[in-house]
Amino acid sequence: MSSRGIAALASVDPALADRFMDTVIPMRGRMIHDAKGRQSSQLYDTSGQCINSIDRALLNEGLLNEVAACPDVTLRFQHKLSTADYDRRELVFQTPSGTELVAFDFCIGADGSYSNVRRQMMRFVRMNFEQEYIPHEYVELRMSAAVDSGGAPAFKMDPNHLHIWPRHSFMLIALPNK
Repeated sequence: MSSRGIAALASVDPALADRFMDTVIPMRGRMIHDAKGRQSSQLYDTSGQCINSIDRALLNEGLLNEVAACPDVTLRFQHKLSTADYDRRELVFQTPSGTELVAFDFCIGADGSYSNVRRQMMRFVRMNFEQEYIPHEYVELRMSAAVDSGGAPAFKMDPNHLHIWPRHSFMLIALPNK
C-alpha cells in the first residue's frame, strides 16, 4: 500500500487507515535474486522510507465490510449491468433471479478494464477514453509460511524486502503478508 493509498484512506477515516496500517509489513527495499542464487539488497531510501505490503484479500474484505456498514450504501454482487440511464438515474441489471431495475443517486462502477458502466456512461457524457494493452501477465502464487522452533508461523525470506527474481523474458516478484 503506497503512501497515496494510506493518505486516501486516512482522508476518509483515519481510524480505518490505522487499522489497516496495523496489518501491513514495511518493505524498506528490494532483494534481487540472481540466476546463481545470490541476493543483493537495494534500499528504497536512505532515510527509512518504505512501501507497505498488505494481503490483498484482507484489504478487500476489510474495505467491503466498512462499506457494507454504511447505511446509505448498497453493494450488489452477481449483478451484470445491462443498461444505465443517467438522465432517469436508473440501472438495469441481469441477476440470477432475473432482471432488476435500480434507481440511483450516485453510481460507482468498479467493473474493471472492460467496464460496462463506462460504456453506458459514454452514451450520455462526452468524454475521452483510452485503453492500452500491455504484454505482461499476472499470476499470483502463494507460499506457505515456515514454522519456527516453537511451532509458530515464520517467514521463509526477509519480510522487509520486495523479493525479485529477474530473468530474460519474465520477472517473479514476492511480497510478504501476515
